[in-house]
Amino acid sequence: MAPDLMRFYRALGIPLCSLYGISELGILSGGLPSDYRYDTIGKPFPNVSVKIEEDELCIKTPGMAQGYLNNMDGFKAKVKDNWFHTGDAALLHEDGYIEYIDRVDELLFLKDRSKFSPQFIETKIRFSPYVKDVIVFGGKER
Repeated sequence: MAPDLMRFYRALGIPLCSLYGISELGILSGGLPSDYRYDTIGKPFPNVSVKIEEDELCIKTPGMAQGYLNNMDGFKAKVKDNWFHTGDAALLHEDGYIEYIDRVDELLFLKDRSKFSPQFIETKIRFSPYVKDVIVFGGKER
């Protein structure tokens, strides 16, 4: 959810907070109403270790599933050295907060091989009162 939308609900007295979870691992991070940053999915919960590897959020937790029904190879492809590779692009801030960006396979490249998320940028820009709509594009030739 866009940060400005979270601020709007909080202004109405509805203290929404983001949570992050995936079916293979459960609920992994979140913020408390008293300790919350609008642009993040909170800090990892206890016993949840996180790292960013090639822009991808990787998680290690004792509650990790042991595999997929009838597809152990698919599950094993996502687990490397006991770290589950979520497929989600994220940033890990120095203070421990996680900022969700987009799915890794939705990231685009620029000419200099840097990656970016059009959806992430578009969401931020759309909340300007001076912008009605926006589309962001790039490509290896730009």
